[in-house]
Amino acid sequence: MSEGQEQVVQETQPNNLLIFGAAISKSFQDIAHCVSEEEFLKIFTLLESKSSVVKKLHKVMEDDLFKSMDEDLQALVTEECMVDGMKKVANLIEDTTVPPSATLWRPPGDVKLHLRSLDAEKMLKQCENLESYICKIEKENEAIKNQVKKRRKSIQSVSNHMKQLLNMPFKLSELENTVKFNQECVEKLYDNS
Repeated sequence: MSEGQEQVVQETQPNNLLIFGAAISKSFQDIAHCVSEEEFLKIFTLLESKSSVVKKLHKVMEDDLFKSMDEDLQALVTEECMVDGMKKVANLIEDTTVPPSATLWRPPGDVKLHLRSLDAEKMLKQCENLESYICKIEKENEAIKNQVKKRRKSIQSVSNHMKQLLNMPFKLSELENTVKFNQECVEKLYDNS
């Protein structure tokens, strides 16, 4: 990439991406320079008598290694759309209401584990709420069942009494007594409901 093209690319990149690139580039440069000329000479003992060749080869190795890693970094920036990602980060930093000097709370230890424990706590509370709600509904259902049983029994007794009356021979006085009794039974049914 020519110097003019590099200047245009750098102008379109956000500052935090340039800082990131500079930091990584510095690390790459340190890696490239980590092999000293003496160690390089120990590896290539054949060239021990020609120190100028060793210096040139060492310089070529450093430059080539740095250039290769820097090209990989540039490819990573373009392929992984780091420009967009860094712009998003910059926008989030601008939108934040917390001053840069403020120290923010961070959970101790593993953040994901801490968040999972909070989620588990919420789930346990919800389970307890659901259990209490289920118990309440079951009690209401039991009360309704008991009420239904009681009314069925009274209806069954009225039904049995009616069957007995229908099977008996009729007398007028008995019928009047039966009517009164039936009215009382019906009133009892309405009173229970």
